[in-house]
Amino acid sequence: MVHPKTAVFSAAKTREIRDHTNKITAVGWNTEGRYLGTASLDKSLRIWHFSRQDLELKGHTEGIDKLCWSPTSASTISTCSHDRTVRIWDVRAGKVANVIQTEGGANIGLAWSPDGQTIAVGNRDDIISFIDVRQAKVLKRLDPEVEANEMAWNAEGDIFYISTGLGAVQMYQFPSMTRINTVQAHTGNCVCIRFDPKGRFFATGSADSLVSIWDAYELICLRTVQQFDLPIRAIGFSHDSQFIASASEDKFIDISAVDNAESVYQIPVASLVNTLAWHPKEHILAYGGETKDAVPMLTPSGSGSADGTVRIFGLA
Repeated sequence: MVHPKTAVFSAAKTREIRDHTNKITAVGWNTEGRYLGTASLDKSLRIWHFSRQDLELKGHTEGIDKLCWSPTSASTISTCSHDRTVRIWDVRAGKVANVIQTEGGANIGLAWSPDGQTIAVGNRDDIISFIDVRQAKVLKRLDPEVEANEMAWNAEGDIFYISTGLGAVQMYQFPSMTRINTVQAHTGNCVCIRFDPKGRFFATGSADSLVSIWDAYELICLRTVQQFDLPIRAIGFSHDSQFIASASEDKFIDISAVDNAESVYQIPVASLVNTLAWHPKEHILAYGGETKDAVPMLTPSGSGSADGTVRIFGLA
């Protein structure tokens, strides 16, 4: 008998969407799940309705590293780039709404507060700038005095989390930015941090090859996904908080059950996955990077592409 959680994915198909000319750095669904945003080192942001490209947005002068949809507006998306800008785009109008210049190194990290009012952007100098979305300007900066990787707010928006190069997660009261706690999460670089949609858990992924699932209120590590041998690169919770997807330098994406951290499905890939994102309403997973899949995809040629290809897994 097939385990019911495995059955969710066993009949799923994968579709390729192409057009980017360099590796994929970020993917993300809008709040309604109607549009998928994809970003690349080719400097472009593309908006898709599943496999159909609806819009190409240009303006960045260097590669885009991250994208983030507004949690309060289904037609607003932000991007950060090596060109040291953050751009806020109006997808409905098909153009940029605001450009915010940041100081220091190339921008490589991005997060949007749950109330939609603040964007956090991190740069290669490990300085985090907080942008007031309405005013379209930087209001404050934070130096965590450590390598800062990914960032996230809790569901209430009053605590700001940073995964760090020392394997710890720093927590700050927001908006005062007073540090209130530090949790040693891993023995290696803590690369990723994500909250589940219900706000009960957060997960961390590390260079130690582990993905840890934490109680967001008790700050206790509940369980650990131990499917990998190599460093973790991307993680994400499904819309119903039942599953967590993880990508590493191993040749597969793992989907594990959140309640017991047991693997229920694995998607084979041929090389590195940089980014993944679950659909906000369905068990559909978009991913991309420097990948060339080890299995035939639904494309005219039936072959994968080393660069510029996004894949959507979970379609019937």
